[in-house]
Amino acid sequence: MELKAKDGYRSEVLRPLGADALNSLMSLYQPLVGCAGAALYLTLISEAKHQRSFEPHGRLCQIMNMDITVLERARRKLEEMMLMRSYMKTGEGKDNYIYVLYPPLEADRFFKHEVLGRLYARIMGAKQYQLSMNKLAHIELSREGFDEVTEQFKSSVIENWDAESEEQFSRIKPTYNFDAGDHPAIHFDYERFLGRASNLVFPIEARTHDNLRLIGELATMYGLGADEMLILVGRCTDNASNTLDGEKLRSMAFVMKAKKPAKKATDDPYDLPPVAFLQSKQNGVPVQDGDKRIIEKLITEMKMDPKIVNLLLEYVLSISDNKLVPNFVASIAAAWIRSGIDSPEKAMAEMKKPRSNAGRKSNRKDVLPDYYVQMKSGEEKEAEKEPDFDREEFEEIRRRLREQEG
Repeated sequence: MELKAKDGYRSEVLRPLGADALNSLMSLYQPLVGCAGAALYLTLISEAKHQRSFEPHGRLCQIMNMDITVLERARRKLEEMMLMRSYMKTGEGKDNYIYVLYPPLEADRFFKHEVLGRLYARIMGAKQYQLSMNKLAHIELSREGFDEVTEQFKSSVIENWDAESEEQFSRIKPTYNFDAGDHPAIHFDYERFLGRASNLVFPIEARTHDNLRLIGELATMYGLGADEMLILVGRCTDNASNTLDGEKLRSMAFVMKAKKPAKKATDDPYDLPPVAFLQSKQNGVPVQDGDKRIIEKLITEMKMDPKIVNLLLEYVLSISDNKLVPNFVASIAAAWIRSGIDSPEKAMAEMKKPRSNAGRKSNRKDVLPDYYVQMKSGEEKEAEKEPDFDREEFEEIRRRLREQEG
């Protein structure tokens, strides 16, 4: 499809371009992609740093003083040499392109490449090929006849490492591990998530401690994997301000979970994510937003483990006629926390305890005078027809009964 000046573009750089990669681009790739290709590659890298929205290719042509047809040929050369991949979305009146830039191979790998090395030799000739390889490639020295005398690591260098040193190191070392200490309820593969998250999808500036914790909490609550959360985070990230919309992420996690079929338990049903567990309790019917908010509070605010949350939900449903009243659930959860219930075994033991009679209705029936029953039912006889009726005694009894009723 022919490229038009009004078509939009955005560029993304997978890794920063180091000095060795830049040398490789100009000395090794430039003969393959041409001056226009090298210039386009460097310009797109520069643009990626500051782009906040799609911009027309006409602007790119003006920056490079290049015709749109020359620019398109240069782009295709970069694609052929595996320096760039292009993605297009057709729109009304114009198309939008995303250009993902890959770093050039360093000299050693370039010369060993089955295609690029041969192509370079054909274009440059044997003499220039040898000259470039001598200048740029790392030539490994022969170790024949040499004995290794490398000093080995000595454990004595950390013999004085004590608890205080460990505590200081723990405070300064970078970590994205929310599985212990900071928040024991999160079970999420941060390594995979961050390894697959490009700067365009999830900007570095948005990867704050609070945002990463929220992502793990929602993934844990709804049983979403790293790849699913990556899709949601990308849709909830504002690249103009490099921020993550937490409320939008919550809503989209609700929606994604609603579209997923409830997982069937295999060995232990309490291992399900809490929302999926509650959905299984209601025959697969999607969980209402109000109940999801209850679960979110238990996990994010009260820091309860998902498996204990499932046991708590089952317990509350069993004692409250299958109803989840937010304040009641929170009060039971608080009682469990105060009682030190921090494992499924303790939770199950708590569930098996006999319930107290406090708060239940009493089976005792108060025997009331006939005239009081008649009065309540509207059948009270007129006092003047009862010759033995004592008005003062009657009023005193009524007063006492009112006091008893509160």
